[in-house]
Amino acid sequence: LIQAVWPDAFVTDEVLTNNIWKLRQAFGDETRDPKIIQTVPRRGYQLIAEVTWEEVSDESVSRYEVGEKIGQGAMGEVYLADDSVLRRKVALKFVREEMDREGNWHRRLVREARSAAALDHPFICKVYDTGQLEGRIFIAMEYVRGESLKDLLKGEVLPLDRALQIVKEAAGALETAHASGLVHRDIKPSNFMLTDQGH
Repeated sequence: LIQAVWPDAFVTDEVLTNNIWKLRQAFGDETRDPKIIQTVPRRGYQLIAEVTWEEVSDESVSRYEVGEKIGQGAMGEVYLADDSVLRRKVALKFVREEMDREGNWHRRLVREARSAAALDHPFICKVYDTGQLEGRIFIAMEYVRGESLKDLLKGEVLPLDRALQIVKEAAGALETAHASGLVHRDIKPSNFMLTDQGH
């Protein structure tokens, strides 16, 4: 960005940060909920591609048969579903109904899907698809069988070696995301699944 805007100038990080702040002001952008400019760890800044409502098709929704709700957070609800084409269980994450259809939540969900789909790590949930069902955008994700770390911690005190294994695997997944310039921003026990295979 420095080379593109000021190829012949001496620009400090402070000057760059100040100009990014001015750009954000001009576009009505916010650091906590960026629509235009995103801060990337150790790599500075990147522009965020605009997501339009029309980009998310409702053509693929007929392949999914939605079943029971298996999770809920501040932003979304997750349902177990059957993929009739590939004949497998998937998790469908929807923006919650009370969220404004024209608000930024749907765009955030699609950006989340694009970001996660670009990652390849055994301990990062795979993203398969996006679509619409009755006007609600969803992400189709890998269905991870097991229990959440939150549920596990309710029942017992973890032995040290088990706790270290969980932390090591989670840190490896986060390291892969950070190396791609992505930050999770919602790290908590309910967002970690412990598989039936012990990972």
